[in-house]
Amino acid sequence: EVDVAGLTDNKTYTVVVPKPEGIREVSEKTITVKISIGKEESKEVDDIKIDAINLGPNLKAGAIGENSSKTTVVVKGTKEVLDAIDSTTIKAMAIAYEDYCTANPTASFETKMEFITNFLHQRGYLN
Repeated sequence: EVDVAGLTDNKTYTVVVPKPEGIREVSEKTITVKISIGKEESKEVDDIKIDAINLGPNLKAGAIGENSSKTTVVVKGTKEVLDAIDSTTIKAMAIAYEDYCTANPTASFETKMEFITNFLHQRGYLN
């Protein structure tokens, strides 16, 4: 968590990544957080294809219909950041992680999200 209260100019922080309960290791110990000060705007990016990843060897995922194979993503940020975002810079994924949930039935939502984030980072989906 980065406290941005009182910031009037852009700033870069190096932040230690906290290790949630139940997680033995995180791939990145620190991250760089770049804060850009500006007016917040929002932008809808349509027709983002949803890809299924991490399926077992005998499983196949498919959309029920055209409306369920794509999604609209709403992003927020400064105009400069939003201008650099389009349908080629966003990925939407349905992640099969039943094995993790079965092995960790009492894991908190935050722990599950940390697992998903690490999974995506390790496979190159997140920088």
